[in-house]
Amino acid sequence: MLMSKLVIIDADSLVYHSSKENIYDSIEAIDEKIWSIFEQTETDQFYMFLSQGPYFRTKVNVDYKANRKTRKEVLRYIKTLKAYLRERWGAFSFEGLEADDLVAYVYMGCLTDRHEFWKQERPETNEVILCSTDKDLLNTYPGKHFNYSWKMLDKGTPQERAEKGRWISTVPHEALRFFLYQLLKGDSGDNIKGITDKNDWMKQEFKLDNRTGFGDLSVEKVLDSIILEPNDRSAIVRVMGVYYMWKGLEGISEFYKTYRQVKLLDTPEAVYRELGYNLVLPIPHKVEDFKDQVPVEEREQKNAEPLF
Repeated sequence: MLMSKLVIIDADSLVYHSSKENIYDSIEAIDEKIWSIFEQTETDQFYMFLSQGPYFRTKVNVDYKANRKTRKEVLRYIKTLKAYLRERWGAFSFEGLEADDLVAYVYMGCLTDRHEFWKQERPETNEVILCSTDKDLLNTYPGKHFNYSWKMLDKGTPQERAEKGRWISTVPHEALRFFLYQLLKGDSGDNIKGITDKNDWMKQEFKLDNRTGFGDLSVEKVLDSIILEPNDRSAIVRVMGVYYMWKGLEGISEFYKTYRQVKLLDTPEAVYRELGYNLVLPIPHKVEDFKDQVPVEEREQKNAEPLF
């Protein structure tokens, strides 16, 4: 049997990382990044996903990602690049879902034999590779993943060069601890609050310092206490207990609010619970079907208006 690989691409960051001064440079950058992913992962199949709002999480927290509305850098052609990914590269999006939800959904679907994930049978593949720059994906799911972000190495020296992505390995106990950390602390990047301070009960139970804030050191001490073994999934229940210690019944409500924001929708049940519809995916694209596309640098009329 031929060896086959499937890459699942979180394409939101592709768009943001490819925003340049003009649309042609932006499209050239996004094409180059996509082909770099294909070459480095040696894949023959791919899914590409984009977020499509309004997101269900804004119903849980009206301020979800509200802190991202003001950016220091100017991002250009975002809508145009998303349209380009849909039209040229077959990127998928579904109402209410973010790209990382969809990547997680397919990744977990490929690791199971549950065919309700797919319009047809589960994709035939020997290896599934999660491709993203998002810590929520790279750190939450065990496996060998590809972070496609580019960075300059040895900058300012004769050896200066671009690193076009890197492999990330996440083991099960690290993935569990990362998820529990987010449950306790929230995610400031997405404006998810989590536990914001600590009371005397928490200080005594977990031997925390007398400061009121619930910082990284406090979170790590709590995790050391509630994770009884490396892959202890029951620790999630004990996180809920910490919320109860924090604010009683109100804390339980805050726990569920935080859980619904940080937990990716990686099963059909989770999607239906939050969005009320069954998400069924088409079969993935084949890389070979895209190899005859005209490179951006060969486009004519470079001064023409954008296509999208």
